[in-house]
Amino acid sequence: MIFFLLISACRRYYVEVFSAPGSGETPTIYPGESFVVDKSVYRSQPVQRGDMVVVVRAYAPNPPDNKSSVTFRSLYRVVG
Repeated sequence: MIFFLLISACRRYYVEVFSAPGSGETPTIYPGESFVVDKSVYRSQPVQRGDMVVVVRAYAPNPPDNKSSVTFRSLYRVVG
């Protein structure tokens, strides 16, 4: 039981695995490829150019497989 609580806390606050839904970031990340997101990195440093940004929407009009919609993009510009 404690193991599942620790895994749940780590997934919520520190790291999470995502799968690329489409080809928006090809050739960096290919469709279906999995990658790990470190959620704690921006608590100690600002977002920088070239970082990958993941946006998770809890509600989408027609989500595939009744899951939340995940969008990810490379950050090209940082406002000042």
